[in-house]
Amino acid sequence: MKKGQKWLAVLLAGAMTAGNALPVYAQDKTAEAPKTESAAVSYNLVTDTEAWSGTIQRTPEEIMEYLNGLGDAVYGDYEMTYEQEPSTSAPYAPGRLSMETQQHALDTLNAIRYIAGIPNDVTYNASYAERVQAGMLVNYALGELSHTPAQPADMDSALYQLGFSGTSSSNIAWASWRNCSLSWTLIHSWMADDDYLNISVVGHRRWLLNPGMGQTAFGMVQGDKGTYSAVYAFDYTGESAGDYYDVSWPARVMPVEFFNTGYPWSVSTGTYENASQVQVNLLQTRTGQEWNFSAAGSDGAFYVDNGGYGQTGCIIFRPDNLSYLPGDTFEVTITGLSGGRTLEYPVLFFDAETGAGADGMVKDGWVLEDGEWHFYEDGTQVMNGWVSVQEEDPYNGNQIGTVWYHIGANGNPGQMDTGWIADETGWKHYYLDTNGRMIHDTWANANAQPAIHMPAGLYYLQHDGSVQMNGWALFDGSAWLYCRPGDGLADVGNPDNWASEKLW
Repeated sequence: MKKGQKWLAVLLAGAMTAGNALPVYAQDKTAEAPKTESAAVSYNLVTDTEAWSGTIQRTPEEIMEYLNGLGDAVYGDYEMTYEQEPSTSAPYAPGRLSMETQQHALDTLNAIRYIAGIPNDVTYNASYAERVQAGMLVNYALGELSHTPAQPADMDSALYQLGFSGTSSSNIAWASWRNCSLSWTLIHSWMADDDYLNISVVGHRRWLLNPGMGQTAFGMVQGDKGTYSAVYAFDYTGESAGDYYDVSWPARVMPVEFFNTGYPWSVSTGTYENASQVQVNLLQTRTGQEWNFSAAGSDGAFYVDNGGYGQTGCIIFRPDNLSYLPGDTFEVTITGLSGGRTLEYPVLFFDAETGAGADGMVKDGWVLEDGEWHFYEDGTQVMNGWVSVQEEDPYNGNQIGTVWYHIGANGNPGQMDTGWIADETGWKHYYLDTNGRMIHDTWANANAQPAIHMPAGLYYLQHDGSVQMNGWALFDGSAWLYCRPGDGLADVGNPDNWASEKLW
């Protein structure tokens, strides 16, 4: 199954299964965050191809190569497994996630950080794993999500204290359904931070995008009470954290698989920002639509937070009525930053699975690429199935109407088909002309297609384009020809083939 398909299936399953995932970000750790000095660096929009303000600019090709190397697991396409099953009632035992599950989640976290242009070499810490796994057991036993949970009456104090150290130093989340994958939670819960409890701070996101993180681990306990998940957040073992600031999400080059239109945009500058001074302008270059954000009034949600969730100085904005397609570009301009600095940068959305929009072009309809015609709908290339185009229909007196084409039926994804097409049932058959258009309301001399048991000869294509498989059809307005059962062939060249039909 393709990544995009699996991602959608998992997301819909969550939406249909009795509730939302509820994330809680790790607590403010301003006092423990290391103090760093960073030079103010401005970025010249579009014309400057260098990385801006200490983060690394990735290209679409680099991101696609990186994600392809990780496989579908980065999107949550894997089964969560334990090395040791937890015991969720007395006598309690926290259990242990398999290293395969830990690695899948760690790969997703590092992919997020790679896209954002910050260090993506975060490694696994076994001590953290013990703490967060015990923490999720405590939360599960209580049936509540808390950074500071009470001790369950029937739980050993040492296990509780270990769990408390995990819940109080981690991003945590709850989902009402079982087996909510850690990769899905990373992308569409902790990195989303789009609910009313979290949008003003986006604390989960900032901890995961903390340049200083060097190690982490994940915990998960699931059962009839749902799925409780955690990722250890309070880690500053990474090197060169002070070299990375103005960390944005969406990143400058952003796969659509990692960001939905309802998610807030954010930039963490690493310095204190005055909310009364900051102003944001967001421009969609294709449509010319603009959104403005400030303390005086905004075209959507707007916040400035200086808490120590990873990095301080976070500008958060979510535009109203935003929609985008792969290939859409936006220009972000933020003025009134610390020291009178102005930050400008572009954002390109593209489809990391198909590559749609990687060239910064929103494509629609037929596009000639490398000598072959490909079809795009909503900026995404159609790889297989029927597509419709409003154009002159040669099988309807050249009137403007719906003309159907088919893509990828002959084992060539994305390539326009000609000749015979069989539907998924194998019963209906269609015949496409040499330009790929579906023939209908007429007779056609078709070539043989042995693979679907259709001999060469004369066929009648009905109004819906399918071959008439049985019965009489009027030919040339004067003669009735019989379409034989099974394949619909009007075998007029063989005088021994006579049709019979009982009339009532």
